[in-house]
Amino acid sequence: MEGRLLAGRYQIHHILGTGGMATVYKAYDKVQDRPVAIKIMNQRLIYDHEYVRRFVWEAQATGRLSHPNIVNLYDAGQEGPLYYMVMEYVEGQALRQLIQSKKRLSAKEAMQIAIQICSGLQHAHNHGIIHRDIKPHNIMCSPGGRYKVADFGIARLLRNTNNLTKTGTIMGSIHYFSPEQARGHVIGFPSDLYSLGIVMYEMVTGKVPFHAEEDIAIVLKHIQTPVPDPRKINPDIPAEFTQVLRKSMEKDPKKRFQTAEEMKKALQSALHATSKEKKPTSRRSESLTKTRSNSKAFSTSNVDRSRSHAQAQQRTKLELRRKRTDEATKKKWIYLISAIAIMILFGILLHSCLNSNSQESNQSIEQTKTNSVH
Repeated sequence: MEGRLLAGRYQIHHILGTGGMATVYKAYDKVQDRPVAIKIMNQRLIYDHEYVRRFVWEAQATGRLSHPNIVNLYDAGQEGPLYYMVMEYVEGQALRQLIQSKKRLSAKEAMQIAIQICSGLQHAHNHGIIHRDIKPHNIMCSPGGRYKVADFGIARLLRNTNNLTKTGTIMGSIHYFSPEQARGHVIGFPSDLYSLGIVMYEMVTGKVPFHAEEDIAIVLKHIQTPVPDPRKINPDIPAEFTQVLRKSMEKDPKKRFQTAEEMKKALQSALHATSKEKKPTSRRSESLTKTRSNSKAFSTSNVDRSRSHAQAQQRTKLELRRKRTDEATKKKWIYLISAIAIMILFGILLHSCLNSNSQESNQSIEQTKTNSVH
């Protein structure tokens, strides 16, 4: 297939990926002068008229989609026994590779990615198209950080639960099946949102919530087993994000988000609430902060002690000065009272002396008069 010119315009270069239903090649569109990705249905399926009919119908339906968060479909057709789709070529990696390289993503990054995927899904749902195969392998990341949903069209081939035991895309997808999809029931838009919930769980924990050796065991877990708490694996997951995860993965589709737009708004609210929270500091920063705080407290304590000591000294000086003033005042009063007492005493003595002399003088005069008479 490599080197072949398809439809007279698509020069096929090399394989980008392969699965149980199709092989994807990188090619060059000579007419539009751009690289493209071409998905060619595997030859073993071309004799199944139902698969071919669905492939062509989905290609036509997906071709009507045009959105920044969707890998756009440019063309579809048949050349001999080959059925193909020509899609936008994304120069980047799949979300699956990103998770594998980072082990797990932060809740903030996971929410930012999921918000973009919700935008793409809402556009598809508005056109009546259910993806049915949302998983990290089908989410592409462009170099600018824009995430795009890929593989519209082929995904509807997963509807037949009789194919669960086959290899390739279907086996990989059972980890992301919704409970109603696993049961073979009629599915709606919430089915895609359940699968996106599984993807979000995997982004922040590095693993899918349900795993087992046998495919049927995984299917039963989707139907019966409660979703494990992701915070037991990653304690840093915010409570707001955990609530969105749980609602998106409810067993009953009626209890989930009913539209991708509703889920998108919930994610935006959770992201906003998380962004407002105080960023955690490193141990070294905490240690430095604690040391500075202790130093500041110690310094403040020393200043307070010095200030208290100075105030005490000032109070002591004032007290001594007051005591000295009181003592001096007391002495002044004592001296004054003593002086007054002495003056009074001196006056009394002087008065007594004067009275005594006066009496003696009078007696002398009386005596003189008496002698004169005689």
